[in-house]
Amino acid sequence: GYATKEEVSRKSDMRDVCALVDVKVDIDDVNHALAEVSRELEAKCSVSALETSICEQGVINSSLCAECSVGRWIWKSGQVKP
Repeated sequence: GYATKEEVSRKSDMRDVCALVDVKVDIDDVNHALAEVSRELEAKCSVSALETSICEQGVINSSLCAECSVGRWIWKSGQVKP
């Protein structure tokens, strides 16, 4: 059927369309955004450097876990001297 007054009032008019066209991005805005993304990506570390860091952190975590276990044993036993 026919559109109601409410439906007609929700539709955009020429002013709304012109306002949207005025604020749309241009090629310079897109190029600027792409250059910014490119700079951020270049600042990131490589996959191999990340994998090396993860392995090193795993060694550190294992060592800390062992020391924590020894500390817990000493705490619960109450014996600090052999």
